[in-house]
Amino acid sequence: MTNASPRASHGNDCSICFHCSPFGRVATRSTRLPLEVSGGAPHRPLRGTFSRWEKRAIAMESMPALRISTDKQELDLPLIHRFLSEQAYWCLGIPLDTVQRAIAGSLCFGGYCEGVGQVAFARVITDGATFGYLADVFVLDAHRGRGYGKQLVAAVMAHPHLQGLRRFMLATSDAHALYAQHGFAAPARPQALMEIAYPDLYRTTTTAA
Repeated sequence: MTNASPRASHGNDCSICFHCSPFGRVATRSTRLPLEVSGGAPHRPLRGTFSRWEKRAIAMESMPALRISTDKQELDLPLIHRFLSEQAYWCLGIPLDTVQRAIAGSLCFGGYCEGVGQVAFARVITDGATFGYLADVFVLDAHRGRGYGKQLVAAVMAHPHLQGLRRFMLATSDAHALYAQHGFAAPARPQALMEIAYPDLYRTTTTAA
């Protein structure tokens, strides 16, 4: 019996999960090994003919697909708060009510695996016309190394409400290569940027409480 394509269960318009994305479709095609035809001999698969990229795509095909949604009702708020307050170097100690207000005022992206629940998150602070700021991007430790971060950022960048922005910014101490794939770079004129920052605000608030 031939297994149905994962795409069939999502409908023809799905393009946000791994199986239905262009990357996923290549991975699906790549699992059909090329056949060697020689003098009427039985067809047999050629081995060692896949590129490094194709081999990675095939490996990822066996991983659970990441479903990405902007529906805030699906977000696992306790999970998001736990990660941000306990593991995120940029906002350790952030209070739950602050996370709630941040989510309420942002365009949020949740990444979900079937049978597991939420495993990834990102949000964008934006006016939907001229400016966007990508923040709080994370994938749970147990689910890293599967390409979920790439899928999540790709979904963010493809969202219709984030097209045509004059400026899209983020601040990060890591994963620069990932963001560079989507056009992010160091500011051309860093001397023009100014900020008011309280880096220890949440830790100070937690201690005071």
